[in-house]
Amino acid sequence: MKFLIFVLAASLMLLSQPGTTATAHSQRTTTTWQPAVFKGLTMGKSKRAELIRALGEPKWSETLEDNELPPEEWLHYEGGGDVPGKLVFAVDPKTKTILNLILYPENLKRDEAIKHFGADYKLVRYEFCRGFEDKDSAPVYETPNGQFEHVEYRSTGISVVLQSNDQVHYISYESRFIDSKCRRK
Repeated sequence: MKFLIFVLAASLMLLSQPGTTATAHSQRTTTTWQPAVFKGLTMGKSKRAELIRALGEPKWSETLEDNELPPEEWLHYEGGGDVPGKLVFAVDPKTKTILNLILYPENLKRDEAIKHFGADYKLVRYEFCRGFEDKDSAPVYETPNGQFEHVEYRSTGISVVLQSNDQVHYISYESRFIDSKCRRK
């Protein structure tokens, strides 16, 4: 009986220590966003030439230009990611720096993504900022009732964006925190 009480007490002490998990995901999730690293390429630091050396020439590329946003070159790859799917790297055409990577997985469920990336995540909801209704893309802000649910791995710069059916829409490898700090009025 003393042994059982000791084991229970030790387990409770262990679960209260940083780095342990008492629930479905870690409560110690890093709140500081770190740049993502993919195959040795650091988002926000590595250059386009390093990307080409690591993955080869893209299947195709395009330059997106918008008068209100800086232009981006998008390099498209068919596979080569952490999970099967298509890769799109955004590169700053002036500095040739990799801005981020979007991986569009093939039929990946939320639980499978969590199993792959680990238990140290934070569930976060986002909403579009106002004023971008007629644009192809829009900045977002964090809010408890946002329409977009993310499983964020802030310590590794990875955000898993979910669809309403617990299917993964895409996985974003970012150089910085995505919250734009705008708010709906």
